[in-house]
Amino acid sequence: MQIEQPGNKQKIMTVENRMTPFQQLGVILITPACLVVIFWAGFIIENEGLSTSSAYLELIAGCILNLLTQGNTECLPDSGYIILCTILGGPFGFYCTYKIWQSLKTKVILTDQKIIKKQPFGKEIQLNWSEIKKVRIISAEKGTQLVFTRTKGPAFFDDNSRIFCPPALNNERPFISPDAATLILKKIDLYNISIKGNRALLEEIIKTPHPSQQEPTRSAAQYMTGANRLPPRPSSAQRPTPK
Repeated sequence: MQIEQPGNKQKIMTVENRMTPFQQLGVILITPACLVVIFWAGFIIENEGLSTSSAYLELIAGCILNLLTQGNTECLPDSGYIILCTILGGPFGFYCTYKIWQSLKTKVILTDQKIIKKQPFGKEIQLNWSEIKKVRIISAEKGTQLVFTRTKGPAFFDDNSRIFCPPALNNERPFISPDAATLILKKIDLYNISIKGNRALLEEIIKTPHPSQQEPTRSAAQYMTGANRLPPRPSSAQRPTPK
């Protein structure tokens, strides 16, 4: 989305996740689902006296199958075990779920002066283009992402010195608009920012029109036939006879 400010006509480009609500729900529930599988498998291993090297998913699948076909509830945890696991894993699961939700709802705003990361119910991080030392382009089969870093060295745990754009890996192509790619390359060249990765990926986005800017085209033959087509002249059989 692009917005023009009435004063200086500055373009503000907002980059956000393009995931559907169903996809977002699936990503958010990954951590709780993993915790449930781990604790449930641990209960089955302890209850059945199995080794810790057993296949967790096969144990859960077998328990569900016996429950549905035979009504066997022996492998289901009791209420005490469920409460204990909730106490132990609940805070960790809630924290991970909140961080994932926060990442999915985060927006990155690109302006001519700075990059702004806006988190829901969180702090706002701003990086001026002049203070960015490195831009890393992450391109893989599962998505593409840019990382703007204030420092030249690694900043794995310093969220105040880096901004991901888009906030999460995006497997759509192009993952940002041509205007955003043009602005980023312009600032990289202006401030001599170090770039790690495939710069040509941004240059290809500029050359390729964004899907929202593409209009249905017609072939030249269709235009010629449409422009030169004349209404059919009535035949002698269709001409009105004089009275």
